[in-house]
Amino acid sequence: MIMIPQKSTEIQNILNKTMNRLPVVLAGDGRSAYILIRTLSDEMERYLETGQTDDAELAELHVFSKKYEQALIRHWGGYGFECEYRSQAIEYMHHPVMVTYIQVRNPKTGLRISLIPWFLLPGRLYPVFVYMYAIWHYNITGQESQAVSAAVTGKVFGVESFNKSTLCRNKKALGQLLGKIEIDKPLQTAETEASSTEVSISSITEILQTCMSMEMLEEACGFKVGHMPAPINRSETVGQVLSRIDPGLSKATKGRNATVKSTSDNRIRAAGRRGERRKYKGRKPVFVDSRQIRQIRLSFIAQCRGAVMDAAATYHKFLI
Repeated sequence: MIMIPQKSTEIQNILNKTMNRLPVVLAGDGRSAYILIRTLSDEMERYLETGQTDDAELAELHVFSKKYEQALIRHWGGYGFECEYRSQAIEYMHHPVMVTYIQVRNPKTGLRISLIPWFLLPGRLYPVFVYMYAIWHYNITGQESQAVSAAVTGKVFGVESFNKSTLCRNKKALGQLLGKIEIDKPLQTAETEASSTEVSISSITEILQTCMSMEMLEEACGFKVGHMPAPINRSETVGQVLSRIDPGLSKATKGRNATVKSTSDNRIRAAGRRGERRKYKGRKPVFVDSRQIRQIRLSFIAQCRGAVMDAAATYHKFLI
């Protein structure tokens, strides 16, 4: 069993050492933290790669294998911690699933840590790389058309419901985030040693035993939120932060402005019902073949994972 230190300086020293470059995201409710898990169960990795599961009827995917999950629950139960499953629905590659993860809680302090897959955004319908691709694509193509960037994103990741209003909202959210935390370097797209699952798991018990409050955890992370001293150009900042992503991954269409005319005609029709979503009637993108789309998708996911883990380990924030 780990001995709980008594002196505040001793506690802080342990936390500072434990939290060094750990991919943890701090929530705004003052009681929650998320550890981003890089190495996932074989079935979840297969879902990310193909959009399919081993069982065609399966609607639930776990972050870890069932055997490893049970070992974790027994381990933390021995320390008096409480574990429970949490689930969230996501949509990806035409195959919606429920992502199930473990949340472990210290009942003495109320501090709880959720072990979520690196791509999950709490409360969001799509994986993080879907939002990031749309924002990145819009910026790298010269901010020509949100509708086209949204359509390309929908094609690459199999999410037809993704639209330009979703892109617009999340582009603003990312810009607001960059206005509060000083991300002063391009995010790494390569995996770092601190991104490994094993580092995260081995630290959780010590964090839960040592940390008495979320405020103490925030202090250990060096977590500071404040407006930057001068206004920033958010579009330029977004481009700079994501500049290490391969520009070639934006080429999901044939040519810079490759489009074809909409097949809809100009005959006069009755007005649609209020609130009814209209189909995109602009010039539709002409996409590259499915093999190239797949290569773009997998390459971007890999690079986005590095950026997400880097942001979590350095700034302890979700990117969106």
